[in-house]
Amino acid sequence: MHVVVREYKVKPGQMDRIVQRIGDEIAPLIQKIPGFIGYTIATPSDAEVTSISFFQDKNGSEESTRVASESVKRVLADVVEGAPRVSSGEVIIRAGNPAREAHFGIMRRFSMTPEQVRATVPRVREGLVPILTGSPGFVAYSAADCGNGTVISLSAFENREAAEATSKRAMAWAEEAMRDIPDPEVIRAELKLRIVNEAALPKS
Repeated sequence: MHVVVREYKVKPGQMDRIVQRIGDEIAPLIQKIPGFIGYTIATPSDAEVTSISFFQDKNGSEESTRVASESVKRVLADVVEGAPRVSSGEVIIRAGNPAREAHFGIMRRFSMTPEQVRATVPRVREGLVPILTGSPGFVAYSAADCGNGTVISLSAFENREAAEATSKRAMAWAEEAMRDIPDPEVIRAELKLRIVNEAALPKS
């Protein structure tokens, strides 16, 4: 399973327009790519929009990058500032029920050494995942190895309150279990669109 995260800077006053264009014109193209699993549009602020695409394999994620690049030039050129920040990688941890309704998400970008990545994965799987899956309002969690020590985690919740309450419990665990890992970049966002192809989800 692979993920591609695209972060766009939005021109002033264009948020509603860009969200609608992505949903109407880009999302349908992404859904047609073989191996499509899921697609989400998130808005961290009035000046930022993020798209998150999941695929069964690397071929799908690479095709989505090509499709998105061509579509951005055609559909979003007048509403975004510059090229998007693109991160992609293999999903190394996933949990939850993506079919539930999610309206709020938290993304964390960690910078580690490759050795820290290898050591951290079992800690997260054994310690953090049970905290998340046992929390009210939790929907889904995934972590992707984007290479060169960069790991992106994506958490989805039914609402902001559930996200913040769970985040407090997760941070308390991290202070003890991940003292050797630098603090991540944290992005909180409203989820404007979320499409899940349940039939394509890997079996747990």
